[in-house]
Amino acid sequence: MDDDDETPDDLSLDATPFSLDFHGSRNALAVGLVTGEVCVHDLAAAEVRRFPAGSGSCRVVAWHHDTVLTGYESGAVVAWDVARGARVSHKKLDGAASACLASETAYCVGDDLGNVYVWDARAGDMLRAKPHEDFVSGIAAHDGLILACAADGRLSVLEPRRNLDRVSTSDPQDDELLSIQVIKGGRKVVCGTQTGALVIWSWGRWGDSSDRALGHPESVDAMLKVDEDILCTGSSDGLLRVVRVQPGLHLLGVLGDHDGFPIERLASNHDLSLVASLSHDTVVRFWDARELNTLGADDHATDMAPAAPHHQQRANVDTDDLPDDDDSDWDTDDDTDMDNPTRHVPPQQRQKQKQQQQQQRRRLKTKTEQFFDGLA
Repeated sequence: MDDDDETPDDLSLDATPFSLDFHGSRNALAVGLVTGEVCVHDLAAAEVRRFPAGSGSCRVVAWHHDTVLTGYESGAVVAWDVARGARVSHKKLDGAASACLASETAYCVGDDLGNVYVWDARAGDMLRAKPHEDFVSGIAAHDGLILACAADGRLSVLEPRRNLDRVSTSDPQDDELLSIQVIKGGRKVVCGTQTGALVIWSWGRWGDSSDRALGHPESVDAMLKVDEDILCTGSSDGLLRVVRVQPGLHLLGVLGDHDGFPIERLASNHDLSLVASLSHDTVVRFWDARELNTLGADDHATDMAPAAPHHQQRANVDTDDLPDDDDSDWDTDDDTDMDNPTRHVPPQQRQKQKQQQQQQRRRLKTKTEQFFDGLA
């Protein structure tokens, strides 16, 4: 398939996939399998490169330029040069790899014992911290800090330039945290949970959460960032939803349906035109996501520029200072008429914007969404 062609056919694999990630500038998809094998699918050339099985299943994969970082059940973490088919680095964790993030210059991996590891992608010793008592389920980075969420119900914040000294650990949330994204221009951190709520922290206030956005009937195991307000969420009920976060949770549409099977992982390509998802079967499913590139502008009636896909939001881990915690724009605890982008828009223009919003939502609708209209 060419990059500009229609959505590719789903990939049928030889074994169950555990992890996947798109290349940062082309339609190449890395997939880690339960057998430990790693497959890199070039969707444009319809070619597959295979890398030998590690010890145990391949739990996590992440692209770093033209290198694929892979983490295994055994605790091994291997970086593969895709062009040469050669192993370029090898590290060993205390537990099985459970989450990973590749920045411009560094790798960050979490394991199922609650450890977080960071090391320079070019060379250098591995830093380690243990902020959690259960498996690390998601890792994000923003403004020089690493944020990890875990099944112990806590969010942790660590600073690589200070040898992963813990900046803060949140209060326990009485719920497993399963996925994480930084939104609202860095003002908010949102985590998906086992019960389906999205738990939200205000930046710099790492104790108790500041808000909970309700609406998902089951667990939110994976999230993709569309822009600073909109997420794609993968749930254990099999639906790939498009939601706007704060105020509250607003369902904009359903992008895909796994027929009731849980969505375990999500990945978007370099221009957010294609989303890939995986479940408990041996298929990677592809979804046409081109509508998402204009959704934010239509839905908010602003000139908001779409954010880069999640794998292009490479973490800058070289900053010491936290941003000013001016939280008044997004804190839903006290706001009444907060952040209404149409408050000062003339009625005629507001009506036109409303029609655009309705057209956009109709384009996203599927039959499965009808049941969930009450959540919008």
